[in-house]
Order: sequence, then structure tokens, then C-alpha cells
Amino acid sequence: ARRLTIRASQVGRVAAARRTRRTTNDRLALALAELADPAYDVLLTGSCPFEELPDRMDDIATGRCPGLAHVVTY
Repeated sequence: ARRLTIRASQVGRVAAARRTRRTTNDRLALALAELADPAYDVLLTGSCPFEELPDRMDDIATGRCPGLAHVVTY
């Protein structure tokens, strides 16, 4: 089994010492490129439109929706 690693980054305020390393656009592009990895697709198994979210919240909160993350489309 291959171990997956999830890296997180808040693309916004970055420490002053690191600001010169990459631009905001570079950081955003890197984050989007990382998210394009199909390995993350196994984590996103459920989805619903925003309008249906109030009706789906109980299923999400109680674990009746499978997966680790539920995608809400706007």
C-alpha cells in the first residue's frame, strides 16, 4: 500500500521571509496543480448542489454519506 500525504497551504498571507520565493500567483498555481492529482479523487466521494445542502447536512453529519469529504457545488 502506498501512503498518501496531504499538504495544505493557505494561499494568502505568507511569512515575509518566504514572500520573495514565490509570487501569490505561483503559490495558487502550485496549489491547483497539487489538487489536480487523481489520488485526491478517492477522498471526494459525495457531492451536492449548494441548494440541497440544508437537506443533506444530517446525512453528512451522521456519516451516512460515504467518504472523507463532501463536495458542495455552487
